[in-house]
Amino acid sequence: MIYRSGWTLEAAEHRVVDMAIGKGSMMRSAWMMAALVVAGTAMGEDVAIPLVDRLIEANGKIQSMRCDIRREVEVKDRLVSTLSRIWFARPDHLHVETVTPNPRRIVVDGEAIYKWIDGQSEGVRIPLAEAPEAELLQVRRLPASGEEYLLRLKGAPETPLPAEDGFPVRRAYTPAAPHPYTIVALDEEGRLARIELFNPEDHSHRLSRVDFGGWKDIGDFWIATVQLTEARGRDNVALYETLRVSQLKINETIDPTQFEAATWAKGVAFRSQAEMKTLLSEKQKR
Repeated sequence: MIYRSGWTLEAAEHRVVDMAIGKGSMMRSAWMMAALVVAGTAMGEDVAIPLVDRLIEANGKIQSMRCDIRREVEVKDRLVSTLSRIWFARPDHLHVETVTPNPRRIVVDGEAIYKWIDGQSEGVRIPLAEAPEAELLQVRRLPASGEEYLLRLKGAPETPLPAEDGFPVRRAYTPAAPHPYTIVALDEEGRLARIELFNPEDHSHRLSRVDFGGWKDIGDFWIATVQLTEARGRDNVALYETLRVSQLKINETIDPTQFEAATWAKGVAFRSQAEMKTLLSEKQKR
């Protein structure tokens, strides 16, 4: 498919992704990337970069973030709200202070994950080298973004899909088990706008859908300040989640003490996961 400008579809997508997430001075590099793709295609080389990889690379230009996140989850007419303050810096630095309903913290200092509940004397320490994939994704994803889903899709087979109304660019991914079949869609501005997860054995059975909106131009970046998630559990009970982002600051210096567990966990003794599991088991027997 050729755009009126004479670009191939892949070249146009490269430009759209770059310009949507990082604008202004990035226009020149986007044009250069498009020219390289066209040149490589003409020479018979397969130089296309998967869409997921391009989105992750663009997100990588955001090195730090400070924000507040309010999350509302509705299940069977029951509404649960949480408010968290977040400090994030690459690589592997994170501080999540959940204010309501139960005050608790997660601090990651580049070497280990520390978790504890305010007011309790013990917490958990997980070295990053021993952390399971799910924990690492929570640490390394850009907060309030779809990056966690994208990181799960790296290296998965990619299949182009027909455009839909409002989503001119769509890609399907089949990651290794247990991750579900996933469709990633961009809006007309080239921004990550929707992620859909399907049963890996039945691609017509949608498990969940995440829509990104409330776009805000922060510096040179578009940030979705609203995420709407609709999902169904194994018992087919519907779950609706609304996530709202505020107090956004991008690529500003963060006080390093935000990522020091000792600063925030005074009097807390940290144990390994195995030790904590044994401790909790003993308490339940009493």
